[in-house]
Amino acid sequence: PNKNLVSEHGEELDRLAKENKVAFLFSAAVGGGLPILLTLARIRKVEKIERFEGILNGTTNFILDAMTRKNMSFSDALKNAQDAGYAEADSSGDLQGADLLYKVRVAARVGMGVWIDPRSIASLSLEQIAKEDIDYFASRERVVRYLVNVSKHNGKYSAYIQPTAIENSEIAALVVENNNYFSYTGERSRTQTLIGQGAGGSVTAANILRDLSLIQDGIFSFFGDEVKEVSGDPTDITMRYYLRMSLEAYRRFNPEYIIQSTPIPSGMRCITALLKVDEFYRILKQLQSIDPKVFAIAIKEEAETC
Repeated sequence: PNKNLVSEHGEELDRLAKENKVAFLFSAAVGGGLPILLTLARIRKVEKIERFEGILNGTTNFILDAMTRKNMSFSDALKNAQDAGYAEADSSGDLQGADLLYKVRVAARVGMGVWIDPRSIASLSLEQIAKEDIDYFASRERVVRYLVNVSKHNGKYSAYIQPTAIENSEIAALVVENNNYFSYTGERSRTQTLIGQGAGGSVTAANILRDLSLIQDGIFSFFGDEVKEVSGDPTDITMRYYLRMSLEAYRRFNPEYIIQSTPIPSGMRCITALLKVDEFYRILKQLQSIDPKVFAIAIKEEAETC
């Protein structure tokens, strides 16, 4: 279940396993108890997988759900997650997206046959989220979820990890507590969805037992023979973003990027115009050099290809 190990050394371990005629399976590395990697490996044999999306970190989903449904502050929700055993004392790996980055790379290798350069995966941290952000979207019948998304378009791959505002009616919005959600789109089967426990002893053990069963059936690897290394390239994706920042950062923010701004006690809240994702990340980096606490949320319903 070590997603870091598989992300960094999966290809080498798979090669060594094949050379020694043993199995290298790792279902529990992504999704806890959900059969995500097994599903991707099987689907990829019969059709191309065009995209996938997911809530793949139970800790952050538990926190966001508590802030939304139980009206908790971020600090109280994090403490509850720690008390329940879902979050470690140092939860930065979950909140900054490192855990999700490993999972994205592993899922893309199994499902799409690519290793995505980790430096090219667009990633936004969840660490600075506040109750006022949750309440803002709740008043607009939306919830915030920490989503991963990988897709292939025009021969290029985009990959990003972002706090994302989604409509209340979306399936991902209904995923509560520490549950995980995974949706993939195949060229023929179209969109399919898995939802369930993403962490915990018994559910992780269930995935390990599935792997042992696969070995009994003669399945020793999740990796297809064809593999290539690619960079994430979101240049064809445009999206609006929610930004919360200090007044100093706002004064340096180009007004042509803004369609709505509202004063708040901590500074300003803004909604951006449609921006290419890579352009937005360049802008955000500039803003964070002025105010390290600038916080951003993607607005999913505005996502589209150029």
